[in-house]
Amino acid sequence: MKQVTKIFIIFLIFSFSGICFGADESANGTFFKANRFYDDGSYKDAALLYERLIWHGVTSGNIYYNLGNAYYKMGKTGKALLNYERAKKFIPDSENLFANISFIKSTLDVEQPEETYSIYQKIWRGIRGAVSVSAWFIISAVLFFSICLILGIGFINYRFRPKSHVISGTLILVFILSFICFFDAHNSGKNFKEGIIILPEADVRYSPSYSGVVAFKLLEGMRAQIIRRQDAWTHIRLNKEKSGWVESEAIEAVW
Repeated sequence: MKQVTKIFIIFLIFSFSGICFGADESANGTFFKANRFYDDGSYKDAALLYERLIWHGVTSGNIYYNLGNAYYKMGKTGKALLNYERAKKFIPDSENLFANISFIKSTLDVEQPEETYSIYQKIWRGIRGAVSVSAWFIISAVLFFSICLILGIGFINYRFRPKSHVISGTLILVFILSFICFFDAHNSGKNFKEGIIILPEADVRYSPSYSGVVAFKLLEGMRAQIIRRQDAWTHIRLNKEKSGWVESEAIEAVW
């Protein structure tokens, strides 16, 4: 009985390994097949295969980059920019990727409205954006434990106590600033998703309805913040002065 059990377990292990190996081989085969389609000029077929890989959870910088190239060859610059932006998550140092993004933006007749900020807002955004959200969290944690350590030493060593109050007081102020930066950066990053217009033109309306008055238009490749979705409409924000509703099929979130 034990021998049968061992054989059954070994069979399951090899079966599972075979499935994983087969899936990996299938993904690689699909990727190379898509590349061949691209090289042959069958950009639509290549894009379909890249999209199929992504749909099945197979993602990489090369897949998004190649998909962006395929969409650009098909004349879909919005989709191309969208996938280039997604590729940045995996290959943030790729010179070819940023060169393609810059080239496409230079060919688009699109002037992206910039957000206007006061001098104080610019200073604050500069401080907040100096490091990443995770870095602000680490800085806050280090400062917190440093404050606790210094106060503990001051409690034990009465000679060091006056200095500990001064040092810990200064660190507390820095800790408060770093924690506010962390909290603000964390919330600003999760409140809105960034989206890109993928249709040649999109009407932005004051209400989520075709009867709504058109407030302004967005062109392919333009960016907007996605606030929320309602049925077939998406509430977007271009800047603090311009917002409205656009058809959901006209905009796609980067992530």
